[in-house]
Amino acid sequence: MLGAGRIVPGLVAFAGRLVGGSPSAVIARKNAVSDPQRTTRSTIGLLIGVTLVTTIAGGMQALTKSVHSWEGLTPADVRHAEQVLSVTSTVLIAMIAISAIIAAVGFVSTMSLTVIGRTREIGMLRAMGFTGRQIRSMITLESLALSGTAVVFGLLLGIVLGAVGAQSLVGGMTDGFAIGLPLPALLAIVGCTVVLVIAASLPPSRRAVAIAPVDALAVA
Repeated sequence: MLGAGRIVPGLVAFAGRLVGGSPSAVIARKNAVSDPQRTTRSTIGLLIGVTLVTTIAGGMQALTKSVHSWEGLTPADVRHAEQVLSVTSTVLIAMIAISAIIAAVGFVSTMSLTVIGRTREIGMLRAMGFTGRQIRSMITLESLALSGTAVVFGLLLGIVLGAVGAQSLVGGMTDGFAIGLPLPALLAIVGCTVVLVIAASLPPSRRAVAIAPVDALAVA
């Protein structure tokens, strides 16, 4: 956490290079890292939430794999272990999901306030010839760079931490190194990210293009 102010903007800058080379993408990439503190605040909550959810889901799946590899267990023992792990995983993920939702709401609010603060800049872009579609694309790509960074690196970190956590618990009783890849959870996170990008970019982009360039330039 202490180094987040340096690490997170770097990750966002790297992700920003992947959104394309169009004028909208170039401006979106620069806006995403123009204020490192805002970039960190917008991204770190999502990154932590995704990491925790993935860690639990991946760790529980790795533990389930380990249980199946143990010798001497009856089918009833295996079913009981699976049930306990499933219930535990569901409860923990539900608890953490609440904090992730709060982080997502904060992300949407931050994007909206950021776009409002750039009213004059958007007016200048419109006066220079940017179309409403390009403005909407710029805001969407910035949202994608920020949230995409949190999700991608959160998933990778969560899978690694989940596997390490499972190994630390049952590594002495299990051959090999079990890695959990909970596809339903991963797909759910990716789907929520798409919804988050739309929710964070669509309303502010509509408000931004609804303001006439002359009125936007008059904003102090």
